[in-house]
Amino acid sequence: LDKNPADKIRIKAEPNQIERFLNDSERVRLLDACRESSWDRMYLLILLAISTGMRKSELINLRWTDINFEKGLASLADTKNGSPRVNPIPSIALDELKKYRQIGKGLIFVSPNNAVKPFDFRGCWEKAKVVAKIENFRFHDLRHTAASYLVMAGATLHETAEILGHKSTETTKRYAHLSTGHKSALTERVMNEVFNV
Repeated sequence: LDKNPADKIRIKAEPNQIERFLNDSERVRLLDACRESSWDRMYLLILLAISTGMRKSELINLRWTDINFEKGLASLADTKNGSPRVNPIPSIALDELKKYRQIGKGLIFVSPNNAVKPFDFRGCWEKAKVVAKIENFRFHDLRHTAASYLVMAGATLHETAEILGHKSTETTKRYAHLSTGHKSALTERVMNEVFNV
């Protein structure tokens, strides 16, 4: 056939409503397992994923020239939504990143066999999950973990969307139920001030 007859068939996108994120004990176990990994940068990768909310593709394609160590920022030129963004890197992850710091524009998570390709960490990731006894958890769930932690700590959905690089807060609304406590405390504080309670 000259043309694929299925080319014009569109499959309706399924909404990604998975809300799996690491609880405190799972996070500790996973990071401990990553510290013991045969790949020396496994802990750094997972720490960055949890603390920044960056996507896997954004992380593995990070170059040393993308990092502003003075300001604690990562410049992401190639993102899923097509818009470049600057992602903050918390000091806990930045300090770990500094241990591996290199001059030049090489990949941070470079393959030892090919300097232009990122390291294939899938085997190390699967092993770390087994060691940490983490089940039903994908790498992308680290991004959900970051978003969940932000919202539970009081970040607004708009702020969380900005950090994660969501074009619309519609995507971020899946975390709204986690911010209930924060919204209640905010309402209580504001209304107490308004009514001089």
